[in-house]
Amino acid sequence: MNSADEALLRRLGAVLDQVDPPPPISFEMARAAFAVRDLDAELIPLVEQSELAVRGAPHHAFTFAVDGVEVEMAASQDRFGWALVGQLVVTGDQQLPSVTVHTLTSKDTVQLDELGRFRTMVAAGPVMLRLHAADRALRTDWVTL
Repeated sequence: MNSADEALLRRLGAVLDQVDPPPPISFEMARAAFAVRDLDAELIPLVEQSELAVRGAPHHAFTFAVDGVEVEMAASQDRFGWALVGQLVVTGDQQLPSVTVHTLTSKDTVQLDELGRFRTMVAAGPVMLRLHAADRALRTDWVTL
């Protein structure tokens, strides 16, 4: 598809939005489908959340926990987006070498260091972590930055 085709599709889409816009229920259904798209993963629920301002910049802290797995995550805003730093604490013999950070528009797989720590940058908006284990899939609740 070339740029002329893309421009034509954008113009046709604008006309359709004016003549026959999608019903509001379609947006609600899309959000609901997005929220449950990962049903096979075990949910690690949010157990604690705090917000504060550090030197005038917003700062969020989140704790997620489920049997044998705890995720501590902090997010601080800077001029490039949100810096996420976190640590994964696993009891027992589970091995979780990486975490994937999901946003509405991207996903970034980040390797954990020997202490289970990770760091990445994300855009403002909803964020969810997916943990990779050999025998189980885990994911956090969505939180909004």
